[in-house]
Amino acid sequence: MGMEERFKAVKCEAEECILPNSKDKKVFAGDVVATVSTGDILNLEIYKNNFGRHEYKKTMCYLTRLYSNQIKSGSNEYEQIRKVIGITFMHGNFRNLNPELINKYKFCKLPEVELIDEGDINCYLVRLDLAEKIDYTLSEKRFYKWLRFINATSISELIEIGKGDRIMENSIRVVQEWYKETSRNALQDALAEERYYGEVAGEKRGIKQKAIETAKEMLKRDMPIDLIGEITKLSKKEILSLRS
Repeated sequence: MGMEERFKAVKCEAEECILPNSKDKKVFAGDVVATVSTGDILNLEIYKNNFGRHEYKKTMCYLTRLYSNQIKSGSNEYEQIRKVIGITFMHGNFRNLNPELINKYKFCKLPEVELIDEGDINCYLVRLDLAEKIDYTLSEKRFYKWLRFINATSISELIEIGKGDRIMENSIRVVQEWYKETSRNALQDALAEERYYGEVAGEKRGIKQKAIETAKEMLKRDMPIDLIGEITKLSKKEILSLRS
């Protein structure tokens, strides 16, 4: 990306199914979508685990949907469609075809592997598992520093990597606030769940106690054990243990 290109808009969304049941509806709900000053669209995704066939198909759905969403149904203004670029941060060597830190994919024709499109839809795979092996004294060290930042596994590691970098420190603050909010919500959910199961357990104990009292009353009247069991749902052993 050249110096004349700047981010113009950024949109973040929660993970959702991107496609509705009908192919006629145009819906997109990716992770991070950014528009640059040239009008080109970036779709950013992060996979902390290995990037496989399922994830690849999902990414291609994102990119092609972003591409087609640029014009309204029935329009033929295809020349106005801007480039869509996918940047996927992932782990592992996808299908043994992306051995480098950054791997670019374009549309090619097989079997000659002839390039048929220079890049209206491009996809870059960035391998986080290689980030730790890089010499960070290189001239592009800030990019590699961000890769280490993305690949961090703890808050303490984030703080160490981002020390002295205002943007990274602000990012850490956002992560910490999100983590606190998530933890608070998780605690509230756990307490609510505990109350629910406590109420359910109490209700079950109440039902069982009522069955026992009914069985005792029926035993006093010398009613058959099988009939008592059928009415109270107590086992024969439980009923016999109630005899005084």
